Amino acid sequence: MPAAGTTDSASGLIAGTYSVTVTDSDGNTASGAITIHQPAALTVSIDSIVVPPCFRTTSGVCGCANTLWAVVSGGTPPYSYLWSPGSSSAGSSVTSDTLMYACYLEFTVIVSDSNNCVSSDSLNVEIPNSGPIINASAVGQLRNTSGINTYPNPANNQLNISIDPWGAGIKSIAVYDMLGGKVFEQQLNSNERLIAIDVSGFANGDYLLRIISDDSQKTGYFSISR
Repeated sequence: MPAAGTTDSASGLIAGTYSVTVTDSDGNTASGAITIHQPAALTVSIDSIVVPPCFRTTSGVCGCANTLWAVVSGGTPPYSYLWSPGSSSAGSSVTSDTLMYACYLEFTVIVSDSNNCVSSDSLNVEIPNSGPIINASAVGQLRNTSGINTYPNPANNQLNISIDPWGAGIKSIAVYDMLGGKVFEQQLNSNERLIAIDVSGFANGDYLLRIISDDSQKTGYFSISR
């Protein structure tokens, strides 16, 4: 128990095991104990798909066609998000994990968890020299790394995803094209370890893959080539 704790409550406790003994006026006693677990530190990084100017126009805005994602791990879900600045279409108030139609500016996302822990990250979106650029910092190409294996990569008609246990409660996977559009999403059972995606209808090119659990995400990319 906290040192010299003689009241019926204790606050500001760090992770650890605590015990309490209660004594009544007749000298009878009863004891109990509880263990407080400390979640992993809350962290966030920004992944992105950045395209050249006029690769896609949005409401007449040429150059604001980039997509950013906040990739969160640790802390205690659920999470809340605040992007600054916002997107060219949504204004300054973007409070989801995804920021679409981002211009060539520096963006910051602030993430808070249910315990009011806060983490932030910033990304300067710069004009690429050529073609769309995927920034998937967490996993890269997802080839036998971090407990995730995609094969074959490049894929033809089917992409297989093998997942070793990580995080708490793997719940979904999503695939995005180079315009930032979501082209596939599947809800998962927490015990699913091998997923096959029919990609026969996907055009040739690169795609961003997000695997989301209750308390973290892994992102990366794969290619379609026929």
